[in-house]
Amino acid sequence: MKKIVLVSLLISIFIVPAAYGQSARDAVKALKRIEARADMGISYNEYVLAVADARVEAQMYLESHEAKQKAELTGLIKKILGHYETAREVWKSKVSRTQDLGTVFGHLICLNDEPEGALGRRLLKQYPLAEKPVDQGGALAKRAYKKDRCEEVLVDNLIYIIWQEASKDLLQATRMLFA
Repeated sequence: MKKIVLVSLLISIFIVPAAYGQSARDAVKALKRIEARADMGISYNEYVLAVADARVEAQMYLESHEAKQKAELTGLIKKILGHYETAREVWKSKVSRTQDLGTVFGHLICLNDEPEGALGRRLLKQYPLAEKPVDQGGALAKRAYKKDRCEEVLVDNLIYIIWQEASKDLLQATRMLFA
C-alpha cells in the first residue's frame, strides 16, 4: 500500500505539472518550426496555419507557472510571436489586394493618409531596418516606383525583415533556454 502511495506521489510530482502548461522549450520549438518553414518557402495559407499552431503552444506556455518565473524569456516569446503575427498581417494585406497582381515589384504599401499608409508608417517605426531603400536591404521604395506621388514600402521585403527580427529574437530565446 505504501508503494502505491509513493508511486502516486511521484507521478503527481513529475507528470501533473506538465498538464498545466507547455514548457518554454515547447513554445520556442513551435516558433522555430515557423522559422524553418519560412526559410524553406511557405504559402500564405500554410503560414497562417503554422502561426496558429505556434500560437497555441506559446499561449499554453504564457499561461503556465513557468512563464511567471522566467519573465525575460516570457517577454521574448511574446515578442517573437508578435513578429510572426505582424508578418501575417502584412502578408494578408498583400494577398487581399488585386491591384498589384502581375506587377514586377509585388504589393506596395503607399505611405499616404489612408489606413494602409498608417500601417506602413507604424511598421517602419517598429522595424527601422525597413526604412532603408530597397537597394540597401530595406523595404522603402524611394523615388523609383512612386505611384500616386507617395513613397512606398515593398511588402515582400518588409515581411523578410520582420522574419529576420523574429529569427534574431528566436536565437536569443534559444540561448536563454540552454544558459
